[in-house]
Amino acid sequence: MRVTNSMMTATVKRNLFRQAENLARKQETMSSGLRINRPSDDPLGYGKVLDYRKTLTSLDQYDRNIQNAKNRIEFIETTLEGVEDLIVDAKNWAVNQSGSDSMDREAAITSVQNIRDQVLQLSNSKMGGVYVFSGFQTLTPPFASGGTYNGDNGYYSVMSADNMEIQVEADGSRIFQGAEDVFDALDQLIVGLQTDDTTLIHDQIDRFEQAQGQIQMVRAESGAKYQQLELVEQQTAKLKLTFEEMLDNTEKANIEETIIDFNNQELAYEMSLNAAAKIIQPTLMNFLN
Repeated sequence: MRVTNSMMTATVKRNLFRQAENLARKQETMSSGLRINRPSDDPLGYGKVLDYRKTLTSLDQYDRNIQNAKNRIEFIETTLEGVEDLIVDAKNWAVNQSGSDSMDREAAITSVQNIRDQVLQLSNSKMGGVYVFSGFQTLTPPFASGGTYNGDNGYYSVMSADNMEIQVEADGSRIFQGAEDVFDALDQLIVGLQTDDTTLIHDQIDRFEQAQGQIQMVRAESGAKYQQLELVEQQTAKLKLTFEEMLDNTEKANIEETIIDFNNQELAYEMSLNAAAKIIQPTLMNFLN
């Protein structure tokens, strides 16, 4: 077979273009720091990269969910701590005013009425523009001024991991009107103070103790949920580190090796140019360059 000048030229051009393409890829790897910049670089590795990134996206979402739930529990804890303090104050007024010779009825009435107003305000607390104690009815104030519950028995839930849902208490009726109705106990104390009914006043002491225990139980449950969230959060952080390391090992390039490869590829390209210059007329080589 006779080798013509055109065949030689085509062969040289193909080799030069291939060397230039390889050099460009090495340069891209150096600039991006990644050995996989497109599916064709490593189809199997690219599939793993997509899976790792999908997993990391899910873990980031779980992490945000956990933080939102922790913030909500912290808000509930602060709110119920205030409610419990108010219940203790009301119980102290009941103890103080239960004797037949108790004085300062008017001051007691005013104080207990203020306590009731504060409890009502706290029971209608909002976080992020929604009510926390209305169950699923987050846009509806849970308690009317008379103490009627307008929410439902729904709960706040988050997905903290694959197939793991954590529920946070949001049913205001269970918190404020469970075994003991906080509002009714306060109302009865006010009536007893207004009518000077010491028996009625004394009867509210046990009710306030039960209401306090009721609040403490919810706080304890919330604390347990908070600890659970922290454990899941720690596990999520470990998983993120693992998958980030797997992603780096699959996707990122070894910079030292890449620099060496680039220098070798650059040298090979220059040698190809020099060899081509001796084979093909300089005018053609000038055109190719």
